[in-house]
Amino acid sequence: SSGINAEWPLRPGEEEKQSSALVVQQNEQLGSELLNIDMEREKYQEDIKQVMAALDQVATNLDEKTEDVENKIKENARLVAELDKKEKSTDCDSALIPLL
Repeated sequence: SSGINAEWPLRPGEEEKQSSALVVQQNEQLGSELLNIDMEREKYQEDIKQVMAALDQVATNLDEKTEDVENKIKENARLVAELDKKEKSTDCDSALIPLL
């Protein structure tokens, strides 16, 4: 080995202590990272819940608009049918109008 270790050789077992201390330190850092990831995940899950609720509301609004439009179409069809009946009953009268 080089650097400090070359100048002050470690006693037997010191190297293992250092490397196990390093592993413990790395595990603590990784645990902290995991905690941060979990907190971030929770935040995004909350965001996702809000987005899903908003999309659900949009879908509901579209369903209501669709129902309104379908009802207007039915109403228009009914009015057209009524007008057709009136026109048929007044066809005799309207046939005379162009002649006047």
